Amino acid sequence: MEQSEARHMSRQRWGLAIAGVAIAVLGAIAILWFGQSQRLDPISSRDGAAGSNAQSSLLLERIRQEPTYSGAWIDQDQVFQVRLIEGANTALIELLLADIKHHVVADRLYTHEEQLAALAKVDDARFMVENGIASLGLDEQTGNVEVLAIPERMAEAERAVARRLPSGIFFVAPGHMPQTADGLDNHRDVFPIAGATSIQLSAAPGSKKRKQCTTAFGLHQASTGKYFQLTAAHCTEGWEGAWTGTGWSASLPFQSNPIAYDAVDAAHVKFTYYVGTNVGYRDSLCASSQPAHRLWTCGPGTVEYASVGDYAGDISVLKVRRAQPWIWVSNTKRAPVYYKQTKPLISGDASLCAAGQTTATYCGLWVTEPNVSVLYCDNEECLKKPSWNNIHLLKGLTRVTKADGRCSNHGDSGGAVFRYVTGPNGQKGGVRAVGVISGISDDAHCTVYFTPVAKAERLFASSILLQR
Repeated sequence: MEQSEARHMSRQRWGLAIAGVAIAVLGAIAILWFGQSQRLDPISSRDGAAGSNAQSSLLLERIRQEPTYSGAWIDQDQVFQVRLIEGANTALIELLLADIKHHVVADRLYTHEEQLAALAKVDDARFMVENGIASLGLDEQTGNVEVLAIPERMAEAERAVARRLPSGIFFVAPGHMPQTADGLDNHRDVFPIAGATSIQLSAAPGSKKRKQCTTAFGLHQASTGKYFQLTAAHCTEGWEGAWTGTGWSASLPFQSNPIAYDAVDAAHVKFTYYVGTNVGYRDSLCASSQPAHRLWTCGPGTVEYASVGDYAGDISVLKVRRAQPWIWVSNTKRAPVYYKQTKPLISGDASLCAAGQTTATYCGLWVTEPNVSVLYCDNEECLKKPSWNNIHLLKGLTRVTKADGRCSNHGDSGGAVFRYVTGPNGQKGGVRAVGVISGISDDAHCTVYFTPVAKAERLFASSILLQR
């Protein structure tokens, strides 16, 4: 009896010891995790709103490492929603999210990795253009591949996707192909250059067309001491041309020409102020063999893809004599850049703003898809009838939307996507650098595509200039 009781007590002690070790390990993980995150924007106190601060992105990156992960987003009540596959243990995720409002449910059929594998089966430019598909991405709120199709071709797109994917892992919704947002000049800056500044690109040889775009943020390359302004790659490349039947005959890139402000003279050949050039500097666009010489986001096998470790979106740099850690938020007001977004954005983040030389500054953009592939159109004719003659495939972009009010327009390409933040010493009116405006879509609501700044830092081996 005593031996049996001793064995029972021993088992109890071992059980308590094991439980204690497990709790200690999980506690250590949580302390390590949240201890690291204190270097970012502080989150709210226990049960505080998930909000759109940097910690939500940091948590998302960690949670995505779990093999049972299926999706995450911030809902309209600022609750951090997480979905795992059926039968998954939610304990660790609950612990990681202990200090913010959250809701973890294990009810999904497909993991995030399985969703990505499904997306890869339809993420093909020829397949997209032949079946009227404007863009593809993952909708983390439903755990499905989201297919945005040209409205009059939705049924055709759905049939085509259904031949490649099971019905329970995708949905089709109406959407339009975006256009690049280069346009007319409205705002100019003086040396040294700040972000969200208007730039004009001189015409390519033999072309009368000039491009008007915007800069985003300043970059500094520590290894060389050089300064850059970040903008969209399509702003510094010539996309105009014609399909010859055997290849694409595009106008020459703008790289060999000065990037400057127009003197507003009749001939448009003089410049009042020289901004910079991207001669000799890499951007994110590469010629494609399908069809030949189209400018698409550089893919696997390219130096650009290897530098970023992924598709680099739509970004390039202008070399300038000096750049500033500021962006223009109005024609008379600048805001200091205190932080930069280095982690992935989470779907539902509704705190984003944009600044461009046409639309100036507006806010209320919320993230719908953090990583999309999009077919771009050159012109109005393409929007009516897309074909190999007039489309470009851009990958690695983020899609954001806004229900109503002001929205980015032509001339805002290359502009800044950011969120307002409090500075490290409590300063008001600062910003966090988030992305670079690429294109706009003519949907029922405001839809904007941008490239995350973290890709730019890797591609150009540079750092976003921050106000210290």
